[in-house]
Amino acid sequence: MERWTQERRERQRQMMLTLKPWLKSTGAKTQAGKRRVSQNRLKTGKQSQWYVEIQQTIAQADRVAREILSRLDDQTS
Repeated sequence: MERWTQERRERQRQMMLTLKPWLKSTGAKTQAGKRRVSQNRLKTGKQSQWYVEIQQTIAQADRVAREILSRLDDQTS
């Protein structure tokens, strides 16, 4: 693994201060893109798999609960 020297680090810093890439960054524009990038913080491996499975289970439970409430609402109307 090659480590950056202080000189290389300073050259990179100066270049970034000149280019200012953060001013040109637009980020995700669509809802699908925003959902996708919101998951960037997840690590690979078991932890991320566990998290995704939990999120899917929660979403499924939410759909079931909404369906039950909808049916109950239909019965009382």
